[in-house]
Amino acid sequence: YDLCPQCCIEMRGVTDTSKDAPLGGEAKQDLCCPCQPAGEGNGFCGKRLELMRLHHLPQDRMAALLSTVETMKGGPKALPNGAAMAGVKAEAEAEPAPAPAGVKEEGRDAKAAGGAPEVLRSTSDFLGTAEGVKHFQEHWGKGSPFVVSDVRGKMLWTPHLMKRAATEKRKGEYTTDVIDCAGHQVIEVSIEAFFNGYTGETQFEGNPMYKLKDWPTEEAFKDKLKRLFYDFVDMLPLKEYTHPTAGPMNLASKVPEAVTYKPDMGPKCYIAYGRKEEQQATGNFLQMDGDSVTKLHLDVADAINVMVHSTGSGEEEGGALWHIFRREDTEKLRSFLFRHKKRFVHNHCRKEVSQVNLTHQTVDPVLDQIFYLSTKALDLLKEEEGVVPWTVVQKRNDAVMVPAGCAHQVRNLGSSIKVAMDFLSPESVPEVLSLAEAHRKLPVSHFARRDQVMARLMILNSAWECLDLGSALVAGKE
Repeated sequence: YDLCPQCCIEMRGVTDTSKDAPLGGEAKQDLCCPCQPAGEGNGFCGKRLELMRLHHLPQDRMAALLSTVETMKGGPKALPNGAAMAGVKAEAEAEPAPAPAGVKEEGRDAKAAGGAPEVLRSTSDFLGTAEGVKHFQEHWGKGSPFVVSDVRGKMLWTPHLMKRAATEKRKGEYTTDVIDCAGHQVIEVSIEAFFNGYTGETQFEGNPMYKLKDWPTEEAFKDKLKRLFYDFVDMLPLKEYTHPTAGPMNLASKVPEAVTYKPDMGPKCYIAYGRKEEQQATGNFLQMDGDSVTKLHLDVADAINVMVHSTGSGEEEGGALWHIFRREDTEKLRSFLFRHKKRFVHNHCRKEVSQVNLTHQTVDPVLDQIFYLSTKALDLLKEEEGVVPWTVVQKRNDAVMVPAGCAHQVRNLGSSIKVAMDFLSPESVPEVLSLAEAHRKLPVSHFARRDQVMARLMILNSAWECLDLGSALVAGKE
């Protein structure tokens, strides 16, 4: 039975978790915790669960880690109380250095509007230099998104290639599930018809906005679409951070092989229709459904999203419109959405009820993925809360990098294929740990509770790797 360590602590009634506290607390040192009462179909046994250890961690590894920290020479000196945090805060609040050659600012003039600073854009080649990496780190460490242009692979990610990959080694017509953005119902269409609609070769009645649902799966991407998978990994910029298995700054690459249930870090493919005109809200509403959007949400890990194909060219090229919110603005955003939840629409078609507006039933409007802030809503957000998001227009071969904890939403301006992958940078560790705790407190039935990345395990394994390397260097070994 796998149990979150923090949940285990609470179930055992531990109130003092300091290093001097007895393991398990004074009253419960038998290292057991109670399973929930048994009930029909609930999977619980009502018995006592003997607390073992994380089965994938070597015996006494934690003790060895602490011992290594204590004995290593030349480590950072202790700072006066509060000095360390003051230094971090001062660095975070400092004005960023001027953008060097190879980097430009873009997006809404948010500084003048009293909101977030502008998004920095750079080329993949520049970020392959030491100067480029340093400049990225300066801004990424402050929780700022980054856009990388000219991100290309060796393969042409065309609709024809994706259609062929979907139907390879299959006989007859192949159908797949798509989401109709007007009512968020899942319908079944042939993959041939979907991609013909993507390219504009054929038109569905009513010009609906369709997007593929969960295709291809992560397993299919890695196993059946290997050429595309390796091409995507090869094109990723800043591989020190983004490479899924060999990125030294990607803590997600440190999950031990022995772990049975690894977090789903991608890659994931997003194939959807789009249009430039925004669906206009009527009456007192701030937003109406119908546009091809990824609704407002935030991720518990860093993410990179590459647009590998879009319809049109030049001025007529489609793309995607991103709104990315600062971490510091999350609570203001949440308060605004709670206050105006009845002015948003997220219709979900059900058999027993023709239309149910789920925004009225929101648990957490930032995590529920049922809100999209239209231009009208963004203007009111600025007026009431003083919040202005970063704005990015993503074109073909653009990679948008979003730090963990930055709420964001996307609207397709044309049909496009985007591929995304999660990673975990050292700079985002404090935010990721905070998000993990917040997700743990959601209702048991909330889908976001399953959105976990094993951050503590990644951090521990990264620490062991660094300290092992440091010990070897101190001992004069390579």
